[in-house]
Amino acid sequence: MDGDPRNGELHPDGVILAGGRVLEICYLNERGDESAPPRVVRQQVSAERMARLVAMLEETTRQNALSDPDDDVKPDAARDVFFERARLGVLDDPDSRAGASSDYAFLSMRERYGLVRGRESILPVDLVIQGSFPDIGLGAFPRIRMPKPTPDAVLYR
Repeated sequence: MDGDPRNGELHPDGVILAGGRVLEICYLNERGDESAPPRVVRQQVSAERMARLVAMLEETTRQNALSDPDDDVKPDAARDVFFERARLGVLDDPDSRAGASSDYAFLSMRERYGLVRGRESILPVDLVIQGSFPDIGLGAFPRIRMPKPTPDAVLYR
């Protein structure tokens, strides 16, 4: 999290909801090698914390899907059942169904594609700041950004 592999940096495998109220937190090994197998720490959390974790994960995923159309939430019934059971606080009762497991992974755009989409302002104005060291001057002024031509601009020429 802070770039020092000695104090528990997360492995690319991240955090795994292992079932029930158990989390598997995958840390980098002592050498800090991301390609090596992670050091896995299993930790059981309270039902309240698990419900809060599930709610935050769902809310963040839905907000990302609203702000970026390419980052949509894929359907997964087993994931949704697990999340519902976590919110209700009934994860201590084992789900003995044969299909009661899910391999769904929440991946960010950076993890999925190796890049992050730039956010473009909807305002047609950029704020330009200029400074000068010799006379210790600082100035700011707006610059109007003309809209990009639309695909149907050819029809209006």
